[in-house]
Amino acid sequence: MAKADLELAIVKAQSQSPLTSNEMLELLEIDAGTLLKEWDLDLYQAEGVLMWRKHEAQRWTHQLTSFPVPLEETRQLSLKGLNRVINEYGGNPAADGMRAGRHEGQVDAGWLAEQINSAAQSLEQLYMDAEGALELNDNASLARDFEKLMNDAYQLAGAFDGLAGN
Repeated sequence: MAKADLELAIVKAQSQSPLTSNEMLELLEIDAGTLLKEWDLDLYQAEGVLMWRKHEAQRWTHQLTSFPVPLEETRQLSLKGLNRVINEYGGNPAADGMRAGRHEGQVDAGWLAEQINSAAQSLEQLYMDAEGALELNDNASLARDFEKLMNDAYQLAGAFDGLAGN
């Protein structure tokens, strides 16, 4: 990426504008020292760019998880061809999906507890990363709300764990 493109990525990060994938990749290679020395940013501006880079990395991760890039089909499948692909798979996609969250037609509370606990751990890590910045920027009430959300997630995980009999 040219220096002008990298400069645009830094300006977009400072203004908290969405970054393209190429801009995101370029910003991933920059550290605070480079921003301070080569781009003449002060510490507050450099931290803002790095914080926005982290935010955009999470946005890209979740966007690609939620809306993966579709595979391009090289040919149209007829209903008969689709059935042949499913039969070659050897499983039942509907039943496989059902087993992911249910067992014998009942909600699998243990599996749900594991998923919610994993999400709560991610929230906790995000809270720990953001707590200081929130309080420094006079957003203590937002930090308390975030902490409550995290605690509620752990409580929900515990409730499902109790339903599972663990």
